[in-house]
Amino acid sequence: MYKDRLNELTKSILLDASQLAFIEEAPKTFKLLDSYLKLFRYVTKEKEIECLECEIETVKHYINIQRIHYDFDFEVSIDKAKGLKTIFITKLSLLTFFDELLINILTDEKKCKSAALKFDIQNGQVKARLEVSYLDKLEIFNTLL
Repeated sequence: MYKDRLNELTKSILLDASQLAFIEEAPKTFKLLDSYLKLFRYVTKEKEIECLECEIETVKHYINIQRIHYDFDFEVSIDKAKGLKTIFITKLSLLTFFDELLINILTDEKKCKSAALKFDIQNGQVKARLEVSYLDKLEIFNTLL
């Protein structure tokens, strides 16, 4: 019971803070709080399986948070195919894959130009591919979701 109440209180505080940031015209703060609220809501849901589209939306919020935290300027594009609402994956599997790689990209001394998250969906399997472009090379990372 206490955990549920704490989750609700946290959501309420984040919502209030993001609304205040909007009213006070602090767009960066609003974006950070709004993205964190949406990420928090997703993570605390009692589901183990989620549609790929919901997981992609969560990754977008995570990117917003990390973009503000690390102040990176490279673009992250996400290829969204049709029918993502009908494909289900283990919740947080895409976010975990992306998080580990993004932290490595941000701590790497090489300057990243862009990162592209793409999906290959065949025979009910989803393969995620992250292509990272540096000034002098391209790295590709894959995982099955």
